[in-house]
Amino acid sequence: MKNLVHFQQTLSTKLLNYLRPLFLIFKGAQFQKQLEQAFSRAANPDGSSYRLPAMRLLDYLDRKTSKNLPGYSSPNPLVPIKLFEIFPPMVNRALTEGLKVFNQKMPGLFHKDAILVAIESRTSSSIRILRNKQTYESVNTEGLYPLAEGAGYAGGITSAAVDGINAVEAYFRKLGVR
Repeated sequence: MKNLVHFQQTLSTKLLNYLRPLFLIFKGAQFQKQLEQAFSRAANPDGSSYRLPAMRLLDYLDRKTSKNLPGYSSPNPLVPIKLFEIFPPMVNRALTEGLKVFNQKMPGLFHKDAILVAIESRTSSSIRILRNKQTYESVNTEGLYPLAEGAGYAGGITSAAVDGINAVEAYFRKLGVR
């Protein structure tokens, strides 16, 4: 009985250690979704979803309200929002510090017409689904072809498109299609 209890405890510990990274990924996705919804509600209190929350970069750094916003290339209108009131303190600290470091490395970022538009939270995957380099097929799931940013193989729209083309070509080779 003692061995069974030890086995169960060991198995539980190993299972928890295995699942912990997945839990953190899901918590991060939940955090991301909460921020996206908060920014969308702030910019679109009427329930629409086409206005973009924004503020001047210098106002963000000074924690002031942007009274007006400069022109912007998006067809979606910008709405002045106090971004710093929606981001949690840890995000405000990290973003402020990161912007200052970026400005030191590339002076000119802190321009009076520079704006922040929230929230672009879709990025390349922080994990990579392993695949065969020749066939593009998952190394452990037959018929699964992990592609582009979501699978950790691209960092933008162009590299994602190229990755997709290469994967389709590899799949056609597997089928014997030329």
